[in-house]
Amino acid sequence: MSQKLSDAELQALKESSRQQNCENLARVFRGIGFLARLAVYAALFGLLYVWWPKDIGSRPLASLTLSDLSGLALRVIIFFGLLGVLFNPSDDKQIRHAWGWVGLFLIGTTVCTYVYFNYVR
Repeated sequence: MSQKLSDAELQALKESSRQQNCENLARVFRGIGFLARLAVYAALFGLLYVWWPKDIGSRPLASLTLSDLSGLALRVIIFFGLLGVLFNPSDDKQIRHAWGWVGLFLIGTTVCTYVYFNYVR
């Protein structure tokens, strides 16, 4: 009977150790996910900056086309949408965990790209 108790205690100890390891991994994933989210949004803001329309403030209003105005309006909407998502991240644990995987993917592709361009090529 005492052998079964010690087995049960050993199982409980293993389970608590596994739970603690999962919590530590989740904490690391949250940090990686936070940095990945910032990197992705920085890249999206960079793309938005690169494709921002030319200065239409110095042109007369009569010379602007509907395409110029709608392009600017669309980019302004995208900018404020990205800004809202950047400052209001999701509280869902699964989404934060997914950002951690995105971060690991970004780290892996960055390392592979660095190795390829500096050592293989």
